[in-house]
Amino acid sequence: MQSLTGVTYRMAGSEVRQMGLIAQEVQTVAPEAVVEAEGLLRLAYGNLIGRAFDNRVGGFMIAEVARLLKANKKK
Repeated sequence: MQSLTGVTYRMAGSEVRQMGLIAQEVQTVAPEAVVEAEGLLRLAYGNLIGRAFDNRVGGFMIAEVARLLKANKKK
Protein backbone atom coordinates (compact mmCIF):
# COMPACT_ATOMS: atom_id res chain seq x y z
CA MET A 1 0.00 0.00 0.00
CA GLN A 2 2.89 2.39 0.55
CA SER A 3 3.55 2.44 -3.19
CA LEU A 4 0.20 4.11 -3.97
CA THR A 5 0.23 7.76 -4.99
CA GLY A 6 -2.66 9.99 -4.01
CA VAL A 7 -3.34 12.56 -6.73
CA THR A 8 -5.60 15.50 -7.49
CA TYR A 9 -6.71 16.10 -11.07
CA ARG A 10 -9.26 17.66 -13.39
CA MET A 11 -10.90 15.64 -16.12
CA ALA A 12 -10.49 17.06 -19.61
CA GLY A 13 -13.20 19.64 -20.22
CA SER A 14 -14.06 20.03 -16.54
CA GLU A 15 -13.15 22.60 -13.91
CA VAL A 16 -14.04 20.22 -11.07
CA ARG A 17 -11.00 19.15 -9.05
CA GLN A 18 -11.05 15.50 -8.00
CA MET A 19 -8.89 13.25 -5.82
CA GLY A 20 -7.97 9.68 -6.46
CA LEU A 21 -5.28 7.08 -6.98
CA ILE A 22 -3.25 5.99 -10.00
CA ALA A 23 -4.93 2.93 -11.52
CA GLN A 24 -1.67 1.30 -12.63
CA GLU A 25 -0.37 1.40 -9.05
CA VAL A 26 -3.61 0.08 -7.58
CA GLN A 27 -3.57 -2.73 -10.14
CA THR A 28 -0.36 -4.12 -8.58
CA VAL A 29 -1.93 -4.51 -5.12
CA ALA A 30 -5.67 -4.82 -5.84
CA PRO A 31 -6.26 -5.84 -9.48
CA GLU A 32 -9.96 -6.44 -8.78
CA ALA A 33 -10.34 -2.69 -8.23
CA VAL A 34 -9.17 -1.77 -11.76
CA VAL A 35 -11.25 -2.04 -14.92
CA GLU A 36 -10.50 -1.15 -18.52
CA ALA A 37 -12.96 1.06 -20.37
CA GLU A 38 -12.45 2.64 -23.77
CA GLY A 39 -8.76 1.72 -23.68
CA LEU A 40 -8.19 3.43 -20.31
CA LEU A 41 -7.64 1.93 -16.89
CA ARG A 42 -10.15 3.17 -14.34
CA LEU A 43 -10.66 2.47 -10.68
CA ALA A 44 -13.75 0.67 -9.48
CA TYR A 45 -13.77 2.47 -6.13
CA GLY A 46 -16.59 0.26 -4.87
CA ASN A 47 -14.29 -2.75 -5.16
CA LEU A 48 -11.43 -0.85 -3.55
CA ILE A 49 -13.52 0.31 -0.59
CA GLY A 50 -14.75 -3.22 -0.06
CA ARG A 51 -11.18 -4.36 0.27
CA ALA A 52 -10.46 -1.58 2.74
CA PHE A 53 -12.95 -3.15 5.11
CA ASP A 54 -11.52 -6.61 4.60
CA ASN A 55 -10.06 -7.93 7.86
CA ARG A 56 -6.70 -8.51 6.17
CA VAL A 57 -6.36 -4.84 5.27
CA GLY A 58 -8.62 -3.15 7.83
CA GLY A 59 -8.44 0.53 8.57
CA PHE A 60 -4.80 0.71 7.43
CA MET A 61 -5.81 1.10 3.80
CA ILE A 62 -8.12 4.04 4.47
CA ALA A 63 -5.49 5.73 6.65
CA GLU A 64 -2.80 5.14 4.03
CA VAL A 65 -4.91 6.63 1.21
CA ALA A 66 -5.63 9.68 3.36
CA ARG A 67 -1.92 10.05 4.18
CA LEU A 68 -0.93 9.80 0.51
CA LEU A 69 -3.51 12.36 -0.57
CA LYS A 70 -2.35 14.74 2.15
CA ALA A 71 1.31 14.26 1.20
CA ASN A 72 0.55 14.89 -2.48
CA LYS A 73 -1.38 18.07 -1.64
CA LYS A 74 1.77 19.50 -0.02
CA LYS A 75 3.78 19.08 -3.26
